[in-house]
Amino acid sequence: MSTVTKETNATNVFNIFNVWGNNVKVLERIEEQSLQVIDKQKEWINSTSQQLNEFENYSKKVTTEWKNNVQEGLAKNPKIYSEGNFTEWVNKLEEIGHISQKLAFSPAKSSLEILAKSHANFESLYLNALDQQQKSRDQFFKPFESANEQLKQSQEKLFKPFEDAAEQIKQAQENFLKSFELPTPAK
Repeated sequence: MSTVTKETNATNVFNIFNVWGNNVKVLERIEEQSLQVIDKQKEWINSTSQQLNEFENYSKKVTTEWKNNVQEGLAKNPKIYSEGNFTEWVNKLEEIGHISQKLAFSPAKSSLEILAKSHANFESLYLNALDQQQKSRDQFFKPFESANEQLKQSQEKLFKPFEDAAEQIKQAQENFLKSFELPTPAK
């Protein structure tokens, strides 16, 4: 049997196994891309939380600056300041500003905390699932590889007599044809 025929037979027999192995590689790429998406989501959640905290801190700072500016203005104009207890009034306004800011930011912060916890739980579950899939693949592949090697050896033993017979027939044909050839004259 020719080398091409041997390779064709081997290819045909193991083609199913190669397709299955390629599908596993595709699954592994999908798993890797899913992990990248999970990381990007985590980055987005963390970035959004950080931006919200920065905005809240800035808002508190602006409220405090407003209070200080009002107090400075009142200190410069004693007539307005003497007509009432404006310091207490300004302090109450600052307190109201901080409370309203807290109320405004609380739902968003709580939502982000819930989202972050849910995302962390999802990531953990997904990683556990990937780990279990990998263990299952490993458990399947070990006997599969052994069976694959046995199949390959069996195929070689099965086809060896045919290959030998084909080679003998080929040699016999070549010898038979050579017997009819006329010797080429020497120059």
